[in-house]
Amino acid sequence: MSAIGFPAPLLGDKSYRTPVLYTGGGVVALLKPPGPAWDDHPWNAGAPHLIGAWREQLAAGKRELLALGIAKPASVHYLEPEVGGIGLVADRATDALDRWRNAFGSSLLTFTYRGLAFTADAPEEGGECPLPVAAHRSEPRALVSHSTGKKSLTTFRVIERLGKWTLWEAVASSPRPHQIRLHAAEAGIRIVGEKLYGESGDIRLSELQKKGRLNKGTDRVINDGLALRLVAVDAAALGAGVIAGEDEAWTGLLERLREAKR
Repeated sequence: MSAIGFPAPLLGDKSYRTPVLYTGGGVVALLKPPGPAWDDHPWNAGAPHLIGAWREQLAAGKRELLALGIAKPASVHYLEPEVGGIGLVADRATDALDRWRNAFGSSLLTFTYRGLAFTADAPEEGGECPLPVAAHRSEPRALVSHSTGKKSLTTFRVIERLGKWTLWEAVASSPRPHQIRLHAAEAGIRIVGEKLYGESGDIRLSELQKKGRLNKGTDRVINDGLALRLVAVDAAALGAGVIAGEDEAWTGLLERLREAKR
């Protein structure tokens, strides 16, 4: 699997290397890490973003970006900074961007997220959340509004029980900014690491260790921020099939929870 490097300070103090999951027809799918902004957006105004860093390195003649054949990279969809997962980039210099954005707006793409939530007080099974989503007028967040909100639907289902935590799947077509997080909160699904739609808390190392096995002063948070990832995009309508991928930090966290449960 190839990858694109974004050295510091393009996206802040850290350097990133993002795997390339798919290329074809003027579109590239990257595996975005949680943390950096994906594109310019009012909710993260002024923050360095991956699309901007791509353009900057492309202008500087970076070979691994030139090889992808995207002359004018632009994002197909919004992906909030806190969420890691699949980001779709299309070429504005061709008809690719219009085709993919039109497909997104027409619900021809299906987005599958997976998230870790606290088992206590969560619903036993999945279900649908059809609440309309609107952008808050003055704050960088979404809210439910039956007067100004846009039609939205998220389908939740339980994937795996991991003791204190449950692995959930959330599926939506044309997800609006923060839709998954807002709908999860409305459905009683408290995503680990959530700070905006209710303080849900984190997973600490001490919760996975047997009594007496943890040295004093070594307890720490082991989830990398918000425990939510966009793990698959079904783009069969555009001939790209299902694009899927999960980062190592995410799969490593799930494995640690599974080991603790055994």
